[in-house]
Amino acid sequence: MSIYGNIIIIANIISYFMNKNITIKTEFIRLGDLLKFANIASSGGEAKVMVTLGLCTVNGEPCTMRGKKLRNGDVVEVAGTADREPVQLTVAGPAEGNDN
Repeated sequence: MSIYGNIIIIANIISYFMNKNITIKTEFIRLGDLLKFANIASSGGEAKVMVTLGLCTVNGEPCTMRGKKLRNGDVVEVAGTADREPVQLTVAGPAEGNDN
């Protein structure tokens, strides 16, 4: 598989009450889409608000770009709110050059 082909990315969602894996088949996923796909945000509008309010960090740095491309090894943390526990999402995929 070339570096321009599809890569399987797994987002491991880890929080106090939640622990599940999500698999997608793309080279990257945008932050807002990951929040929706992982059921952290119920809509694109909610994801936009979460990111705009600074509730998300990517690799330990505050991120206010909901279009931020997340790739293998990126770690997203979402701060908890009154009705939701904090969540940590780790993007993982196969090693580069892997033909799987």
